[in-house]
Amino acid sequence: MPTATTSTEAASWAAPATDGTAALREVVALRRYLDLGMSSAVVNALKGTKDEELTQLVEAMVAKAARREGFQAEDIAFHSALIGRIGNETAKQIVSAMWLVHQTVIPNLQAKVDDGLEATALAHGHMLDAAQAGDAEAYHTAVIEHYRPLELILEAHAD
Repeated sequence: MPTATTSTEAASWAAPATDGTAALREVVALRRYLDLGMSSAVVNALKGTKDEELTQLVEAMVAKAARREGFQAEDIAFHSALIGRIGNETAKQIVSAMWLVHQTVIPNLQAKVDDGLEATALAHGHMLDAAQAGDAEAYHTAVIEHYRPLELILEAHAD
């Protein structure tokens, strides 16, 4: 039976970088690869649906971003639920482990992260809209759009 990664294990994995941004860059790249790789399955699972849980999470993220509040809990719940829709428990566990690294490093970048909140929140909505419309190309574009604000912050904050 697989064991869960702890926050301490995630922190030690991120420790070789001065402030963990190198590890977070790798995690963000891997998450983007996974999201793009699962895009067909996500679009197929959500095509023609109106997923209320995911819609409510997007609405909460957009509202919090408008108030310049973080929405990490909703972000995690959104991605977990999205993967849940395709029924891949291993992918769900991998993404959960990557979130631990994300949570360990992101406080060091919080001021810069706040600048990308609105774009990131809106990108979640674009991902959901594209998946529900069955538009794989738009979903792919929205996934890239989703990660871009954080990638720009990490590029500007090289170790």
